Amino acid sequence: MTDPHSGFTKAVWIDDTLLRGEEATAAKIALDNRGLLLGDGIFETLPILKGAPIWWPEHRNRLLTSAHRLGIAQKAAALDAIVQELSRVNAQTNAILRLTVIRTQGGRGLVPAEASPGFAFASVAPYPDSMAFDCLSLITSAIRKNEGSPSASLKSLNYLDHILAAKEASQAGAGDALMLNNKDKVACTTIGNVFAVFGNNLVTPPPQDGLLSGILRSKVLAYAANIGCEAKEQSLTLDDMKKADGVFLTNSLRIVRRVNQLDDHIYTASDEDIIAQLQALFRRILTEAVHPLEAR
Repeated sequence: MTDPHSGFTKAVWIDDTLLRGEEATAAKIALDNRGLLLGDGIFETLPILKGAPIWWPEHRNRLLTSAHRLGIAQKAAALDAIVQELSRVNAQTNAILRLTVIRTQGGRGLVPAEASPGFAFASVAPYPDSMAFDCLSLITSAIRKNEGSPSASLKSLNYLDHILAAKEASQAGAGDALMLNNKDKVACTTIGNVFAVFGNNLVTPPPQDGLLSGILRSKVLAYAANIGCEAKEQSLTLDDMKKADGVFLTNSLRIVRRVNQLDDHIYTASDEDIIAQLQALFRRILTEAVHPLEAR
């Protein structure tokens, strides 16, 4: 069944089966699913642009690394097959793919079986044109990131702190919430990594400050030199953030988002500043990633 408003077909992959339309909407998981009951799993989200899964190798590698850390057995070939099949469903439109891997369901209790096989399922949703490269305001959340927790560096299903911080931001009329760690250092926002601009220097907190090292974060660190910037990891305080020339956020779906306000501090912007140049660079990168498929 195709959505008449967008030409988008709902689809999920579950139990090694591709389901579309009404079947996808009716898909179910077992009630003893450890991901549902305990948050015992990990996930990745990425854009699919005209059938091209953007940065999939990087997302796959992070997912496999995380699965290994948790003792969940998962094969790369199986994940590749899922992404390939779901990318074909809406090859003429843009989509968001979410791929989740959980420890196989079973029994009560916290301790899992050793070398637990993974259970993977995935879905696609429409990718709005307005999602990437937008502008937003931030508030500083009262909820802290635990920089000592193993889950801080995993894209796990345990998102309760982020959910509460996002609710806090929504109630304040802000687009997202900046989260500090227990040492008053900047960690991240609820859904992205943070960069502060100081002249031609881009500074982002190091992973040990309690954050997940995002795929786009790594891309910015790698590509900053292309626009004449130096990018580095360094701890930041809230005061540092408000002294910065600019602040932006990164994640794989929203790419590079400019922050126009943090609490009561307002940032100035121009069409040619560092953030604008970085956004232009990633627009070109995305266009080049899709163009080979469009040219076929």
